[in-house]
This record gives sequence, C-alpha cells and structure tokens, in this order.
Amino acid sequence: MGQSTRKREPNGSNEHYTVPWWESEVIDEVLWEQAETKRKEMEQRGETPLCLWDSSVLEKPESVKLEGLGSVRSSRVRRLARSRAGVFNRPGIPVSVRGFEWESLLLVGKSGVPQVVAMRWWSREKGGSSQHRQQQVALLGKAAQRWGRKVRHVFDRGYGTGPWLWRLWRCQVRFVVRWKKGNQLIDASGQERKAWEIARGKRPWGEARLLWETHFRV
Repeated sequence: MGQSTRKREPNGSNEHYTVPWWESEVIDEVLWEQAETKRKEMEQRGETPLCLWDSSVLEKPESVKLEGLGSVRSSRVRRLARSRAGVFNRPGIPVSVRGFEWESLLLVGKSGVPQVVAMRWWSREKGGSSQHRQQQVALLGKAAQRWGRKVRHVFDRGYGTGPWLWRLWRCQVRFVVRWKKGNQLIDASGQERKAWEIARGKRPWGEARLLWETHFRV
C-alpha cells in the first residue's frame, strides 16, 4: 500500500487524505482478520461456525467500456422470458450479457450478523484474471490453511461434483453439500448408485436427534 499524503484547502479549513495506489490484497486481509475474530467469538460461545459459499454474476448489460467486463448468462432475461398467463414464450438458447463472475464466502452462527470473509469478481473473457474453478480452489486453499476443521463449509447444489468433492477431501475440511438427486456416487463395492440408495438401511452416526422444520418434521 502506498504512503498517505495530506492536502490542505486554500482557506485552511478542510484536509483531504489521498493514497497514490491501493492494493485489493489489503482489503482481502482485513476481511479475513475480521472473520477470524468472529470465528473465535462463536467458538467461545460453543457454536460451530458455518462458512457459506455462493456463486453468482453481476450483470452490466448497458456497460461497454467498464474495465474487466466479460460475458455472463443473464438470469434476469431468463426470468422475464418465462411463460405466464396470457403470454407464451418459446424456450430458446441462453442469453448472454456483459458482466462479472462473482464468488463469496460468509461466516455465520446461531446468532449475530453474518461476516463477509471474501469476495472475488473476475471475467471469463480471454486475458481475464482466471476461470471459475481456479478462483474457488484458491479460496478453499486459503480457508483450509487458516481454519482447517474449525468451521463447517456449506455448499449449494452447483458444488456437488466429483472434482470438487475430491478437492474438499484433499483439504481435509468439514463440509455439507446440497446434493442433486440425479448425481451418483461410487459405493464400497465400486458400483455407481444414488446417494439415498447407499445410505438406505445404514444406522446413523453419533447420537440420534429430532430436528424440526417449519413445514414438516424430519
């Protein structure tokens, strides 16, 4: 980070502080330090910190000259093109617009305000910073190095792939993945089977507990 300089207005009443250059790594490190403080507070309360992963895009369809813009699939166009009462739209190919890819990590507990751990934006265009999986691997490596098994990572269905599970296993982290029902796993005998078929008839690990959901009981 560059050295700060001070400038005084002609009337001598106001002062402005400027920085010749600023590195994004400084902001990243501050977020990680704040998240570590939050994690220790949860640990002292006896809670298990949850690290939530999320991927999305930031659409900038009207922008042309903004630095780093790439091509992203527009969820807004897909949502507006849905057939509704009195309106029929024939399903077509996905529509792409200009924008940024986005990956974020949030640290949450049973109470309190969620803490931002990290946020990354990048472009898929040739010459951009990196591709999606490379960004995720970099964040996973950093989280595993700092926290190890002190937090539990939570992933949505988009992360439920073989290569990503292999990465999680290599990093030896605790995690929960929302699984796609059509995906298959390889059981102990080497056969491909659905996850529920492998778990069928197996006794639960640890102590059985009754969990309550807002609509039905599990």
